[in-house]
Amino acid sequence: MNGRFRLATDSRVFVLLLGALTALPPLSIDASLPAFPATARAFAVAPGALGATLGAFMIAFALGQLIWGPLSDQYGRRPTILIGLALYACAGFACAFARDAPELIAARFAQGLTACASTVGARAMIRDIFTERRQAAQMQGYVAAAMASRRSSRRYSAPRSCAWRIGAPSTRCSRPPASSWRRSPTPA
Repeated sequence: MNGRFRLATDSRVFVLLLGALTALPPLSIDASLPAFPATARAFAVAPGALGATLGAFMIAFALGQLIWGPLSDQYGRRPTILIGLALYACAGFACAFARDAPELIAARFAQGLTACASTVGARAMIRDIFTERRQAAQMQGYVAAAMASRRSSRRYSAPRSCAWRIGAPSTRCSRPPASSWRRSPTPA
């Protein structure tokens, strides 16, 4: 053994780790949306002007695949994921300490560029480890299910968190209508 910690590829922890790596970009987007009104007030801009931060993130995420894919092929999955996550954290600090909207947009671009490393690395690991097409597709399904469970758990926690009131004129937090957080009936 070379002293490195290795997860069994058939373990739940491995699937959750890949799901977490893949969920980083959507989480980055979802976490920034509730802050739009407060950020717009702090920077004295219209809330719609902050939509450029989403555009910058998405464009950078698309371009990042062209960068992180070849880097992970050349230097390995683990180093590129770790470097990407470290740079992502630095970009997050740049977002937190941005002094104006253009600086925030630039920091979100950097964040999108670096968040891509985790997604590209996770998908490449699945492709590397599971050589049979069926196994790889099954693992991609597990990872997608891990991401979906994160999104659905947020929907069910809405009555306690007030996150569903984004954009509402009132700051008072009250429970949403029961129909908004109950499971929808399944078609027969």
